[in-house]
Amino acid sequence: MSECLTYKDIDGLPDELLAQLNISESDRKDMLLVDLIEKHQPISLNHLLIKIWKKTGKIETKTKLMARLYRLSVNKKMIRSVDGRKGVYEVKS
Repeated sequence: MSECLTYKDIDGLPDELLAQLNISESDRKDMLLVDLIEKHQPISLNHLLIKIWKKTGKIETKTKLMARLYRLSVNKKMIRSVDGRKGVYEVKS
């Protein structure tokens, strides 16, 4: 995922432009999650599922969301779990 672009930058852009930017669907989902977590931090997994649905109209499975959050926290180091609170996330500062 491009470190320079955020979900705010790409939200509402036409698919043709997104294709030119080489932003994958996976990158878009990552950007959306980081944006939602940043706006509502700390945020629980359940609240994140609701926010995703309100923003996109799509229902994300808890298992897939947990896997994506794990990758964002461990591999990409963009978010982190809140110490002492299971299933609660915030943007890494």
